[in-house]
Amino acid sequence: MSRSRRRHRRPGASLAVTAALVLLAVAAVPAGAAPVAPSGAAGAPDGPRPARTVDDPAVVSGLAWQLAAIGAPVAWRSSLGEGVTVAVVDSAIDVDHPDLAGQVVASVSCLGAQGRASGCVASTDPPSEADGHGTHVAGLLAARADDGRGVAGVAPRAQLLAVRTLEPDCTTAACLPVGDTADVAAGVRWAVANGADVVNLSLTAGQRLGPDLSAAIDDAWDAGAVPVLAAGNRAGRARSLDSPKAVVVTATVRSGSLASYAPDVTGVALGVAAPGGAEGDSGATCRVGASPSGLVSTYARRSGDRSGYACLAGTSMAVPQVSGALALLLSMGWNRDQAVDRLLGTARPGPGLGAGRIDLAAATAGPLPAGVQAEVQAFATEAPLLEVRSASTGPFATAPVAERPVPTWLLVVLGGLTAGLLADVALRLGARRARRAAGAAGPDPSPDPGPDPGVDSGPEPGDGR
Repeated sequence: MSRSRRRHRRPGASLAVTAALVLLAVAAVPAGAAPVAPSGAAGAPDGPRPARTVDDPAVVSGLAWQLAAIGAPVAWRSSLGEGVTVAVVDSAIDVDHPDLAGQVVASVSCLGAQGRASGCVASTDPPSEADGHGTHVAGLLAARADDGRGVAGVAPRAQLLAVRTLEPDCTTAACLPVGDTADVAAGVRWAVANGADVVNLSLTAGQRLGPDLSAAIDDAWDAGAVPVLAAGNRAGRARSLDSPKAVVVTATVRSGSLASYAPDVTGVALGVAAPGGAEGDSGATCRVGASPSGLVSTYARRSGDRSGYACLAGTSMAVPQVSGALALLLSMGWNRDQAVDRLLGTARPGPGLGAGRIDLAAATAGPLPAGVQAEVQAFATEAPLLEVRSASTGPFATAPVAERPVPTWLLVVLGGLTAGLLADVALRLGARRARRAAGAAGPDPSPDPGPDPGVDSGPEPGDGR
């Protein structure tokens, strides 16, 4: 039985997640070429559009650099992904995470589905202590926006299906999530049967997907959904994922170039790129005020530093950005084929990036054909807003305000003045004692000498008395 492993890069260390099954997650950074101007009735006007502002700390501070890189804040003026359902076929999602409140509408487990007549079953199992991968992917895709908390997803009003197909294998020190090909295939089929418009597969694969998964992906496309697959995290030319029935995603770093771990998707039928970042983040770099090389997102609150957020890198992180981008376009009224063509047609070309780096500002720009609308949607969802509390750990930790140090130049000046004053006082005291001693040792002392010109009998100029 073939096995699959999820792969992503954790802060400070490379989790070399190998796999024998599904596609790994490695991503690509965004950008944008000149917008395609399809024929038809004009919708949104051409020309630069301002970004839509939100109050999420990761966006305000620039910590979530990938959103600006792909033009998401500009695209939010046209769409937030409302009415679109995206399946996250992965490890578990922390469905009660405050930044994902109300976003996950169904959660199932497909572990062992091939041996069960009922297939996938409803699940309330929390994410494993060993892995927050599925939660990280979900946040990049559809974390709540403009709620004053944490991060924002590319499509903050899309609905998510949490489809668990992987579980940690802790027979090794790495404790990596793995899954059976048949279980992943069952997850894809369940997702499509339950209304998924987009199927996000941030998974790693071997040289081939295997017949079960390949067939499930083909069937998903034929049913009108769009599977979005990771190209893998093995550098070189991607050959095994050249499917005309799936969007295949590679990853870029902050500069916009192909990541060192990411495959070249040149020639792949529906190959594209989005930000995946680079490994090496730590608590010092994954925080507001710093510049992480990876991508910040939600994380299982039982894992990591328990803050509920983390910075990871890989094609796993690139895939949900493409899935979210497609959700924005589908929400505007583009059909599946049009949305895929639009996203790839507005991407900015680059070496090894297939159609190029996604550019949502260009993809959502007008003129738009009849039936496609660019309209502002509200960020709020029906889920109740939760209290925003100050964090004590993680990227949004509130550090105590340190006392402002006294400037060095001021210390030097004050030190010099003090030393000069002390020296002056010492000299004056010494002079007074010398004069008194000289008067007391005169050759003809008198029992009633009276004032002595040689003794301090009154204030001297500058004495200050």
